[in-house]
Amino acid sequence: MEIRLLKKIFQPDEAELLCDLKLKFETAGKIAQNAPAGLWEGLEEKLTRMWEKGQVFGVQMGDVSSSGWCPWAFDLRAAVPFMDRDMAEMCEEFMKVYGRQFFDKMPQLMRVIPLKKRSLPDTKP
Repeated sequence: MEIRLLKKIFQPDEAELLCDLKLKFETAGKIAQNAPAGLWEGLEEKLTRMWEKGQVFGVQMGDVSSSGWCPWAFDLRAAVPFMDRDMAEMCEEFMKVYGRQFFDKMPQLMRVIPLKKRSLPDTKP
């Protein structure tokens, strides 16, 4: 079922590009260093289109655009432009399975983990 969702949301070249993105924001030039040569042409425009469709995260700072991997499975924002009855049914089925796995496992995928103990300043006079 996940493959059907991916095929509905991403074209093959978009899915291939998605595999080269990271959770951190990178410019098209930086992404191109890791992407296969066939994806370099029009990379910035492709990332912009994918950002507009909700398939990747994007940020614009002045003249510099950066993009990053969008964990679409968490909120399915990428699915919205493609939403029809079939897509809604796939998303509902996916979330029933994925939601249970996401919250039932320990440690949970997303939670705060302290890396070091901070001491609070002494507030006594």
